[in-house]
Amino acid sequence: MKKVWYVFPEGMTAKKAVRAYCEAAEITPSVMQRELLKKTIEASMEMAVPLEIAQFLRRKFGGDIFPYEGVKRR
Repeated sequence: MKKVWYVFPEGMTAKKAVRAYCEAAEITPSVMQRELLKKTIEASMEMAVPLEIAQFLRRKFGGDIFPYEGVKRR
């Protein structure tokens, strides 16, 4: 499974980004997991995800995909 950095579109709220990610990953997180995802996304609006999830998110919501090199881009 190839990982990439997915950068959520500018102007998308962290709450909407969490919903989008959960839809793409086909998961139903617990309240605690949802809050952790929200905090992670709020910090930089990017996540390391499998390529297939990043492609789904970009097609449906926009955003950018960058190669994953094992370290945070920013």
